[in-house]
Amino acid sequence: MKTQKTPKTLGESTFEWVTRIEKSKKESVPGRPSTNAERQRYLHIRRVALKEIEDLRRLAECLPEDQLQQIFNDKNLQGLFRALLNLKGLNFNNDRELLKEKRHRLLPICNELITLLNDGSFAGMMAPTIRHVMVREGGFFWGIKTVYYRSLIARDEEWRQLAE
Repeated sequence: MKTQKTPKTLGESTFEWVTRIEKSKKESVPGRPSTNAERQRYLHIRRVALKEIEDLRRLAECLPEDQLQQIFNDKNLQGLFRALLNLKGLNFNNDRELLKEKRHRLLPICNELITLLNDGSFAGMMAPTIRHVMVREGGFFWGIKTVYYRSLIARDEEWRQLAE
């Protein structure tokens, strides 16, 4: 039985290959491999990407906070989130099937994020000074409202409120 090697990081040539293949398939069905070699290459890409996601998850669980701040910050993750949610100039009338596929992929991710943001402990950590107001206010998504309002309050304002 053949043992599977641990996947390595994807090289620049992989990204060039995907771009070239997808550009050549614009008229046909983008993202659908047509040859066995393409299927094998996409399988390799998926394996490596899933391994890298798992490695990032494990790092997020075990690294100290100062190291996490250097890796998982808005500057580094903003591009990833934009790429995941990007509609790349798709038109609602012309690209309904592709938009439907994207929606089916993104809805579970958004649901998980909303669930996390609406957790009382998470909201309390993100916005300790206004969490109690949001809980009393009630309504749906009070945790998300807490995080949103926290983003509007300046850091100095928060420290002043904590001191009171």
